[in-house]
Amino acid sequence: MKLFPDGVDVILNSLGGATIKKDLALLRAGGRVVCFGGAAFNDPDKGKIMGALFAIPKVVSMLTLSTLNLLFESKTVCGVNMKIIGDKRPDLLSYELKKVMEMIVDGTVEPYVTETLPWDKIGEIQQKMENRKTTGKIVLVIPEKNEENEPAPDPEVSDAVEAPEEV
Repeated sequence: MKLFPDGVDVILNSLGGATIKKDLALLRAGGRVVCFGGAAFNDPDKGKIMGALFAIPKVVSMLTLSTLNLLFESKTVCGVNMKIIGDKRPDLLSYELKKVMEMIVDGTVEPYVTETLPWDKIGEIQQKMENRKTTGKIVLVIPEKNEENEPAPDPEVSDAVEAPEEV
């Protein structure tokens, strides 16, 4: 039994490569695949040169999408590069991030949190992310300041830092 026998309207694809064609098969007429990443292209275990060679078939798979098939089946593939949006349309990025945060706060969207770790593990988490050994969101818990774990202020630093003037 298929979960969505008529297909789905939108698929968000952060992988790229051959997964896009698989996603297209899951769409119903009028559906859209939104590509916003290329995680499938990078394999840190293979190294830079071998990783690039292994990515070639994945890139070619994307280049062989048929615009005629998209037209005949009324399906869409579009791409979003968040860095470009941030650089060229910061107003749009700001608006969209605000909307996403509103949906998280009101419970419409629930982020997939896979790990919650103390702040002092940030180096380990960064390494795992760089090596693509993570999935979902990772929450780092920053300890609250209190007298027990608060280091004594350094008098040299305290005197050198001034509060900004009020406008």
